[in-house]
Amino acid sequence: MKQFFLFIAFSVATATGFAQGSISGKLLDKNDKSPLIGASVLLLNIPDSSLYKGVSADLDGNFTIEAVTAGKYILKITYLG
Repeated sequence: MKQFFLFIAFSVATATGFAQGSISGKLLDKNDKSPLIGASVLLLNIPDSSLYKGVSADLDGNFTIEAVTAGKYILKITYLG
């Protein structure tokens, strides 16, 4: 498996009155800083690790998970390469 460094720039914004926000970031290879195209980004519920929401990174390694309810989650990133 390709070694990689996950540079995640989290941007958590809370929508006024709805207590929802988004989580976004950019996934890059540790060695050559190339984007991790198609990497899976999963947001899991803490009590049982069940899936809350998930997305895939785009061609630039960017991802955004929209409409996230305020709370604590596990962020899991997987990539085959």
